[in-house]
Amino acid sequence: MSLSLADTSARHRPLALAGAVLLLGGLLAASLAGAGPFLSSVAYQLPEFGLLVLAMALPLIAGGINLAILAIANLSAVVAALAFGVLSSSAWLAPLPLLAGLATGGLAGALIGLLVAYLRIAPIIASLGALLVYTGVGILVTNGAAVTGLPAFVPAFAGYTVAGIPLIAVVFLVAAVLVGVLLGRTPFGRYLSAVGYNETATAYSGIDTARIHLVVYALSGLLSALAGLIMLARFNSARMGYADSYLLTTLLAAVLGGVDPNGGRGRLVPLLAAIVLLQVTASGLNLAGASQHLSAVAWGAVARQAGLRPAAIMTTS
Repeated sequence: MSLSLADTSARHRPLALAGAVLLLGGLLAASLAGAGPFLSSVAYQLPEFGLLVLAMALPLIAGGINLAILAIANLSAVVAALAFGVLSSSAWLAPLPLLAGLATGGLAGALIGLLVAYLRIAPIIASLGALLVYTGVGILVTNGAAVTGLPAFVPAFAGYTVAGIPLIAVVFLVAAVLVGVLLGRTPFGRYLSAVGYNETATAYSGIDTARIHLVVYALSGLLSALAGLIMLARFNSARMGYADSYLLTTLLAAVLGGVDPNGGRGRLVPLLAAIVLLQVTASGLNLAGASQHLSAVAWGAVARQAGLRPAAIMTTS
């Protein structure tokens, strides 16, 4: 049954109101903390969070889900950190460990895609199993400890700026634009939405839906790996378990940004707005000295308004 314009507006009005309250609360907290530290906090923390949201959003649009984005991010960072230890500390060799980290993420995502596309395992089961496997492998390799001793240029990268904008923020913006072009300007983006709306009908139309799933999970893994490398530079170390609290928040941001958890719909601009909204709230409350759990309470209220319930997540396939 189709919804009228009035029905759709009424459906999203509580969500918009909750988002506005979150934004105003974050800005008020930021004004108390000072604009300078606030903007700096947002600019340095948003890239890794934003990349993880994009990594979560792509499989959702295809009617799936990737619960292993944090495990992939941290495993990719661990691989890159270990590669930095094996290779010379010369900055000229820096691309090699970074490429190793990105390749790890792309491969880890593609393996989930293989399970979903060709073995027909439900995405939530495939990605949950991958989360456990990748986390276990990372802990086994590192003995559960953080990998440190990185070359000095690695943490320095997180502090570089371009025209006053952190370089890591520029990396995120470039990645976001590329994802936006992929979704809105390419046949792959249209096929991705079609698979999310109705995979069976899309397959009957001659589109290789298995290939779409494989590619989208590989891209999700690649974006996760990029987020992991940014965390590697910011924290000057790599460890399984970093930023695990982001997992459900990325799912919230995707749904808040207009991605249908049942698949078929998602656009870049609303997604970016949701990313900024949640990061502004978290940074503002943090700098104002509020409890770190207050953001979780606020985000939970928004999730309630968005209809982000366990039942809705569990039926994503």
